[in-house]
Amino acid sequence: MPKGAYDLALLTQDLENLGTSSINLDRFRQIPHIVILHGAKDRIVSLKQGKNLAEQLPTHSQWIEIPDAGHALPFSHFQTCWSILNSMYGSYFS
Repeated sequence: MPKGAYDLALLTQDLENLGTSSINLDRFRQIPHIVILHGAKDRIVSLKQGKNLAEQLPTHSQWIEIPDAGHALPFSHFQTCWSILNSMYGSYFS
C-alpha cells in the first residue's frame, strides 16, 4: 500500500464493529496486572465499555480514568500516561 494511503476495507470493517467487542478475555486473564487507562471524553470506546472490561477482570485490573482525554491517550496525553505508568512500574524501566 502506498505511503499515506488508507485501507478503506479495513476502515469500513472497523467502523461497522464500533458497537461490538471482540476481545478474548481469556488472554487478558493470563496477564498478572492490567492497567486500563481510559479517556473520559473517549467517543470511540464508551466509558461503559471500558468499565465493563475492568469489571470482567476484577482481580488483576486497575481502572484509571483521565478526565480531559479522548481515545488516543498515548498521543494526546503522553505525559499523563507516562507519569501514571512510571509511578507504578518505574523500577522496571530503570
